[in-house]
Amino acid sequence: MINRTTAEIVVTNAGRELRVPGCDEATAPDFKLNAWTLTSPGRDTFYGGNDSSGPESFILVTSFPTQSDSRPAELPPCEGLLQPAES
Repeated sequence: MINRTTAEIVVTNAGRELRVPGCDEATAPDFKLNAWTLTSPGRDTFYGGNDSSGPESFILVTSFPTQSDSRPAELPPCEGLLQPAES
């Protein structure tokens, strides 16, 4: 997980939770990214997975998350938040 927003994000999968502070990165052993939910307090909730077929998977979070099999060569600046939640 590569969080390029200024707020903490929370990723859940199969009952496990991974918290990633703003402008930081995190990983967890055996944390599968084949079907995940990602959110940040007061922001949209995103659902994803099954887009990755490699032995590793990376989720880059800016105003929305993107998933890939390889680490991005360059990271965008750390700014902003996930899209706001719709009321």
